[in-house]
Amino acid sequence: LFNNQLSSQIPSSLGNLVALTKLYLYNNQLTGPIPLSLGNLIALTELFIYDNALSGQIPESIGSLSALTTLYASTNRLSGHLPETLGNLSSITTIVLNSNNISGPLPDSVGRLTSLSTLDLQLNNLSGPLPESIGELTALTRLILDGNQLDGSIPAAIGNLVALTDLGLSANRFSGTIPSSLGNLTSLRALELGMNFLTGRIPESFSRLRDLTTLGLAGNALSQALNETGGIFTAYQGGLVIYLGGNDISYLGPIFESC
Repeated sequence: LFNNQLSSQIPSSLGNLVALTKLYLYNNQLTGPIPLSLGNLIALTELFIYDNALSGQIPESIGSLSALTTLYASTNRLSGHLPETLGNLSSITTIVLNSNNISGPLPDSVGRLTSLSTLDLQLNNLSGPLPESIGELTALTRLILDGNQLDGSIPAAIGNLVALTDLGLSANRFSGTIPSSLGNLTSLRALELGMNFLTGRIPESFSRLRDLTTLGLAGNALSQALNETGGIFTAYQGGLVIYLGGNDISYLGPIFESC
């Protein structure tokens, strides 16, 4: 039923299809809430409802979908808080909820999603600090939280996520220093920390991020002297793009070793 012009609400009677394994309703004009009855679909492995006009809160009943591996509900009008029951999705590998109006904190229960490889919640209205439990998601390869209202310090526990290739925390309200533990993320290709309220220095541990191609640090309050002859720039031999504008950065003494 995807890529049609369906414009009704999702019927609650879909919850009677208890043997259903895949539900594709994306790229329609569906409105109204996600029905509570979808929690009855205990065999469901894939739920694709993105690119619609769905509204309201993600129902707590979604936590009953223990077989679900993939949830795409981006580009809707979903609002309210993420349910704590999200942490019951024991089989989930991909959660993509970007471009909605979801608010409130990221629930601590997400730390139980140990099979999760992609968590994309960018362009919502999430607020509050990141839970320390985020460091339990050791299978994560993509953590994309740009464009929210998240605040507090960046948890050092993110340095436990050594499988990460993409980390997006830009355009939030994070403050304090950048944790040196991010230097443990040696598989990173893109690290976006710009447009926050970060202070202090760029950690020397970043010199270990040899696969990095994009480092976004612009629009913070970082204060540091970099090596005018290149430092981390020459270490990556032109393969790294760094955004530093809007900080208090000067080019004096070396701080990075060549990789």
